[in-house]
Amino acid sequence: MLYVTGGPLEAGYPFAEHQTYAERGLAGLIRQGLAPEMAQAVPAPATLKDRTYGSAVALRKWLQDHGIHPGKFNVVSIGPHARRTRLLFRKAFRKRSADRDHSRRGSGLRAEAMVAIEPGRPSRAG
Repeated sequence: MLYVTGGPLEAGYPFAEHQTYAERGLAGLIRQGLAPEMAQAVPAPATLKDRTYGSAVALRKWLQDHGIHPGKFNVVSIGPHARRTRLLFRKAFRKRSADRDHSRRGSGLRAEAMVAIEPGRPSRAG
């Protein structure tokens, strides 16, 4: 399963089809051929600081609320943001570890992070 996280779109998107980067990122993946049932948008709340950490916490809460307790997972992010994303997701999930991170340059997606999770073992992303 692929989870796409991200907070609200900034000013300038008031008439946008999607309200968050999570929804927009998921729509982009579906347009590129991902089956809709293979992914879930997990929007994060608006924040002025620590948006990536907020996205990680929102995902942790969403997974807990839905009874999903992954052992390991992959965090996919864009460019130089990947290392920081990995560290913040580790912090948010504490005992769980991010198996590996993958930079995606030039994908055209502005989702803060895409997380692929398969309970009990690392999943393959990308």
